[in-house]
Amino acid sequence: MTLIPIHPTEAVAPASALTPRARLRAFAASFDRGMLLDVVVFALNLLVMRRLAREFVAIARHANAGDAAATRFLGIYFLLMLVLPAAGAVLTRWHFHRRRAARGERGEAGDASWGCLLNPAFFLSVSLVLTTVVAVVFTTEIFGDDISNRAEIFLPTILGVMVFAIAQTVLVYRYLSPPSRPPRAAFLRDERGLALGDACIFLNMILFQVLWNVMMSGRFAPPTGVEDLLGRLFFLWFASILVYFPPRIFYLAEDGDRGRAWATMALANTPLVLHAVFGVI
Repeated sequence: MTLIPIHPTEAVAPASALTPRARLRAFAASFDRGMLLDVVVFALNLLVMRRLAREFVAIARHANAGDAAATRFLGIYFLLMLVLPAAGAVLTRWHFHRRRAARGERGEAGDASWGCLLNPAFFLSVSLVLTTVVAVVFTTEIFGDDISNRAEIFLPTILGVMVFAIAQTVLVYRYLSPPSRPPRAAFLRDERGLALGDACIFLNMILFQVLWNVMMSGRFAPPTGVEDLLGRLFFLWFASILVYFPPRIFYLAEDGDRGRAWATMALANTPLVLHAVFGVI
C-alpha cells in the first residue's frame, strides 16, 4: 500500500510556530478518542443508562400496541444503528490513516499480535451472534416468547440481523484499508469532518449500550456461592467486552496494542456488570 503523504510542517514545526488551525490539527492527531469514549460510557452506565433502557422498553411496548410515534422512534433508532457506523467510518477514515502514516505505520491496520480479532470471519461471526441475541431478547421482551410462529416479526428480524452484521463487517474492513488518495470532498479532510465522525461513533456506542442494558435488566438471580459469583463476573465482563467490540473497533484499531485500552473497556462496563451481579451501582 502507498503511504499517505503527511505535510512536513505538520511533523516538525515547533508548537510555538503553529497556527491555531495547525494546533487544532495536532491536538486532534494526539487525542485519545478511545479512552474518552470508555470514560463517557462508564459515566452513562453509572448514572443514566438503566433509566434509558427502561424508557426504551416502554416505548417499544407502546409501538407494539399500535402507537405510531413510538413506532417511528424505533424505526429511527435502528436506522441510526445502520447509518452511524457508516458515517463514522467515512468521516474518520482519512484522519485515522494520516495518524498511522505520521507514526510510520504501513499497510492494513490491526497487524499487531491482537490483530486476529480483526479477521473478517471473526468479526462477522461476533456481529451475527451478538445481533441475533439482541434481536431475540428484544423481540421476546416486547412481543412475547413465541415469536418463531409469527412470521411478520420473525422473518424481518432475521433479515435485519444478516443485513446489519454484513454491513458492519464491510464498513470496518474498508475503514482499516489505507485510502489510495486523499478524499475529493474538502470536508472529509477537515477537522470538522473528523469531529462529526467521532460524534457518530460515540452516539452509535450509546445506542448499543442502551440495548445491552435492556438485555441485562432483571435477568439474574443472586449468586449462590463464591464459584457462582466468580464465574458470573467473568462471563458478564467477557460478554460485555464482546458487545462493546463492534462499535469500539474504529478506535480499537488504533489503540488495541495498549493495555490501558482493554482496561478502560472493562471499566466502562463495570457499573452494568456489578448491578447485574449484586444489584448495586
